[in-house]
Amino acid sequence: MGESTIVCPACLAENSPFNPRCTRCGALFSEGPHSRATSTEHLLSSRDTSPDTIPSPNPPIDTLGSTVLVSDRNAPAPPAPPITETAIDLRPGRMLGRFEVQGHLGEGAMGVVVRARDPLLNRDVAIKIMQPEALGRLGAETALARLVREAQAMAKIKHPNVVTIHEVDASSGQVLVVMEYVDGRTLRAFCDEKRRPVAELLNAFIQAGKGLSEVHRAGLVHRDFKPDNVLVGADGRVRVTDFGLVGLTQSQAGDDLRNATPNEAAGTSLHAALTRTGSILGTPAYMAPELHRREPADARTDQYAFCVSLWEALAGERPFAGETYDELRANVTGGQLREPPRGAEIPARIRRCLERGLSVSRAGRYPDMDALMAAMQTAGAAEAMDNDGVLADTLVILVEA
Repeated sequence: MGESTIVCPACLAENSPFNPRCTRCGALFSEGPHSRATSTEHLLSSRDTSPDTIPSPNPPIDTLGSTVLVSDRNAPAPPAPPITETAIDLRPGRMLGRFEVQGHLGEGAMGVVVRARDPLLNRDVAIKIMQPEALGRLGAETALARLVREAQAMAKIKHPNVVTIHEVDASSGQVLVVMEYVDGRTLRAFCDEKRRPVAELLNAFIQAGKGLSEVHRAGLVHRDFKPDNVLVGADGRVRVTDFGLVGLTQSQAGDDLRNATPNEAAGTSLHAALTRTGSILGTPAYMAPELHRREPADARTDQYAFCVSLWEALAGERPFAGETYDELRANVTGGQLREPPRGAEIPARIRRCLERGLSVSRAGRYPDMDALMAAMQTAGAAEAMDNDGVLADTLVILVEA
């Protein structure tokens, strides 16, 4: 690729330096096209980040990011990506092995996701086309082997609250991860649609918690649990997605996120996933204190992110204030919980469960997600004494299912 082209940070497609948006996925070059990387080598090396720096992902405002398996029936379908010299032909009707491409679902740091038809089993699937070169300095062979290994680990998980991986194919030099297609929306969209009763929110989150617990039993750590990475199907079933492989993405280096407001960093700085070489660091708004200290993630790190997410759903805002990364980090690492806004409905006993899950020390949290779910069941049963048993019945049904 010559120096006259730039690379889209969302889908890695080549573009003219004069294009304000990617011609493949439509991502906005929010800094202006001339400020973007001018070669693949430059782009990939700029995504590497050391453990001692905070990366600045500065993602395009309108890219779908991690929420690529969801089909929002109320939103316009994104345009099918046009073909470039280096892109796989992903136009509707084209074939990926035995799968017929039906439409473009979205872009992620690791590649493209399409909806496709499996004629053999007569079902729709979502296919994530992973690109090993997006792993930067790990090297193509090492990256490919790692992608396959992670995908195989994910495929072993069979649980109603985890997106199912049907198969993995690496015969073309790229990893195709074939997953179940979920018709619905993200948990964030579900929560934002309207004001929902506490029992309904707990219903959804306990399903997600059970799925997250199953991921942990498989020996995986999600590393980026948040409402955007959970899907709510049209049937009401909740599924955790973007686990395992999210730990392999890379991001742009730099530490300008430290003092950037969300608007200054493409409008999503505190909600965009941060990464370092070989593993995900997390999304700042949901990161546990140990991640801010660059310590390894474990299942209790995911538990913390779960509690941030549920607090946010119940209170309408996250438990820790912070308009910049440094402000947020100080409050998180200092355990400075803020009071929910007036009118927020967090039952007292449920709040105590969340506060324990939000402990600064990992040792102060629940030993695992199962323990947290059991505590929430008990708390819900007690709260229901003032709510005609509705809340307790909801929790008992979900935890015992």
